[in-house]
Amino acid sequence: NYHWTEGTGVTGQVVFDGVGRYTVSITADNLGKSTGCAGLSSSCEHGLDPFMGGRGAIGSVTWTSGTVNAGVPHFSRNNVTNEAINRGLRIATKKSMQGHLFGTSSHVEVGANLEFSRETNNQMIMMSGTAVLSE
Repeated sequence: NYHWTEGTGVTGQVVFDGVGRYTVSITADNLGKSTGCAGLSSSCEHGLDPFMGGRGAIGSVTWTSGTVNAGVPHFSRNNVTNEAINRGLRIATKKSMQGHLFGTSSHVEVGANLEFSRETNNQMIMMSGTAVLSE
């Protein structure tokens, strides 16, 4: 059992349709990827590889709000996937996003809490963070 603090850049967008509904999409890149480590790169990575279930970088993760109705400033969405991978191992990935839309038609900002977890039969990793998008 261990913990660490990790920082990464995020990108995102708010897309409005013609009747005021919107979707929010936020991507964090290079999660679990260490730099400057000597030796094997996987020995310094903090996460569960999405393909083999072993130690490795998580990579990019994208959270999407789904369509939010006009006039509703808050959004949330949970997404869970369960996959079978080789050697009888199963891997489950969960992404959760809760946030708020702020601003006016000429300036929009989004604040969101992001959660990510990946779990196999043998191990689990959980990450949480905050993202702010501003025009």
